Amino acid sequence: DLGPEAARNLLIDSLPGVAATYGDVNASAAAEWFETLREREVGSGFQARLAAPVEAIPIEQAVRFSAQHLFAGEPDQMEAYLRGQLVKWVNQPARETIIDSIDADPVGRGWQRVVRPGGCRFCQMLSQRGGMYTRKSVWFASHANCNCGAVPSWV
Repeated sequence: DLGPEAARNLLIDSLPGVAATYGDVNASAAAEWFETLREREVGSGFQARLAAPVEAIPIEQAVRFSAQHLFAGEPDQMEAYLRGQLVKWVNQPARETIIDSIDADPVGRGWQRVVRPGGCRFCQMLSQRGGMYTRKSVWFASHANCNCGAVPSWV
């Protein structure tokens, strides 16, 4: 049975690897999906750009912040918070892959936000606006437990 400090340190040591591993898998899947969709929509001849590893993810900061719940004897609160953050960290490389790829594609028009089941009202509102975005116009902001995605569009 780990004490709060040991549990916190274990999470600080292990979560970056988990986020990186699954983020890379998601980025690869997004690149493959992008290429398949592009071939169907406008033809082949463009290779998707894998997003650069997200090194600025504040994982240690998030673990330290949420560890207050461990020390207060509320580990479920910490788990809920970190689970939501992990969803965000793991999904961001896929979003970035789509955005990087559509911005680099010579016939790329931009990307749109799509809401997955259970999306929050904010994401639903953005999606319903039907906005077309580029890297220059907006950054794909997401929050914990956000399963929204970026869908590419071509000219």
